[in-house]
Amino acid sequence: MDLPSNMINVNDKNGRGKELAKALLAAFAESYISDEHAEQLIHSYLEHDGQTLDRYTHHTGGGSAEFRQLAEDVKREKILVLGPPGSVEHTEKKLQKEKERLAVPHPEAATGGQWQFYTCQAIHSRRQPKTQKHDGIVHWVRVVLPEHDAPFLHPHAHDIETPIGWVKANDHMAFSNDAIRKYKFNDHYPNGVNGSHEPPVLPPFERMELITPARYDGFRFAPVALFAGYTRKDDTTPSFYIMESGNGLGFPKVLYPSGLDIENTRLMKAGYKATPFTSSESFYLLKTTFNGNDPSHISIKIYRQEEIEQGEENYHLSLELTFESSTLEEVASIDNFIPPASQVLLAFLRIQELGHLGIPKAVDPHRHNVIDTIKEKFGR
Repeated sequence: MDLPSNMINVNDKNGRGKELAKALLAAFAESYISDEHAEQLIHSYLEHDGQTLDRYTHHTGGGSAEFRQLAEDVKREKILVLGPPGSVEHTEKKLQKEKERLAVPHPEAATGGQWQFYTCQAIHSRRQPKTQKHDGIVHWVRVVLPEHDAPFLHPHAHDIETPIGWVKANDHMAFSNDAIRKYKFNDHYPNGVNGSHEPPVLPPFERMELITPARYDGFRFAPVALFAGYTRKDDTTPSFYIMESGNGLGFPKVLYPSGLDIENTRLMKAGYKATPFTSSESFYLLKTTFNGNDPSHISIKIYRQEEIEQGEENYHLSLELTFESSTLEEVASIDNFIPPASQVLLAFLRIQELGHLGIPKAVDPHRHNVIDTIKEKFGR
């Protein structure tokens, strides 16, 4: 069977990385991935997960035949690269990876520091032009940010290794208390359809924690992450939060601060293009709920301007995230660990299928480019 030009034929070894990289960049705008890194995505998926594609290709839809062909091609390569599922070589590799994950120490283990993990269930619901719903599981880890940025000549000095992967400074719009305080929030995201266009100002804080998916085997799936700010260093509940939104390849794009009323619902301009079907001019209605110190729920409802002007219930797409505290074994063991490579590949395939089903691509008059990002991060 011939695959469409935007799908990858994993039997074509010479063209595989290039074709997959091209398709991924079309699916996740304003990102970068090399041909070699794109090819590694397939290998990382094969090493950890032999069923994600199986589950996905059971779905019906205009693109399901192509996805089944892709799954069969990947399975054939799995046997060539790792041996049959359950083989000694394949199993030993997975067991070694598990051992390495479970052994990662907490940065403050000597003073009693312990890892905090969350299992997040995400439910995407599309209401227009036709009803679509899918869900997924992502594991998150919680870390404390340093007071200052890493030295210029050692930009990775503050990166944190965790049992579910690395939390890296360059995966976030800011990665220290100082950087958060100095961050110039873009005034393109007013609180309201006809907002004042005044950039938000953060309240004073002494501690900032980051709750986020991590990067493992070179891949990170993190459309959302959370910064939690604490007025005093020893406070046990946050006084405000900042939501960080990005795309399926793990690139951060925009920060949305909550303001002093942490339970308040915020209406903000999206400010970036997450997929071919979304626009930077869309509006996000955001609400994050904490249970004490722990996030419990995030709700994101997405509107075109004409929809939000007609009322809050007229959104065309929503994302509901529910969090549960989890143990080390529940996120890092061989039976429970979820590799980001699988999540990236699955998100990519969903985007492909939406295109096959006729979901229209959004015309985006505002392309949030690298210059915009630099201006936000370092000031105008």
